[in-house]
Amino acid sequence: MGLDFLRKCAKPFKRSWSRGLGRLATPDLFAGQPISERRTWCARANDGHALHEGDQHILRVDGPNVDVYAGQMRVAVIENASRSVLDRIVGTGCGFALGKVERVHVLSGTADVSIW
Repeated sequence: MGLDFLRKCAKPFKRSWSRGLGRLATPDLFAGQPISERRTWCARANDGHALHEGDQHILRVDGPNVDVYAGQMRVAVIENASRSVLDRIVGTGCGFALGKVERVHVLSGTADVSIW
C-alpha cells in the first residue's frame, strides 16, 4: 500500500515543485536583488571639450565647484557641488579623487560623473 501511494503522488508532487520554481523565477517587487547604482553629479563640459562614457578623470575642489581634469587640462566643472561631495574629495587626504563619466547628455553638453 505504501508503494502504490508514493507512485500515485509522485507526478503531482513534481508538478507542484515545478510551479513553485516558476513562481520563484518570475521577477516581482519583492524578488531579486536590488540594483545599486553609483551616485552621480552633473558636470558641464568646457567649450571645445567632449566627455565620453567610461572615461576616468581627476576631480579637484576649487571653492564651491569641483573641477574635472584630463591630465593637466580642465575639461569640465561640477558647479556649486554639495557639501557631501566636497567633503568626500577633501576627505581622501590628498585633495583630489578619481571620477568616472557614467552618462553623457549630448544636447545639454553635460555628463553624469561618479566619484570612485
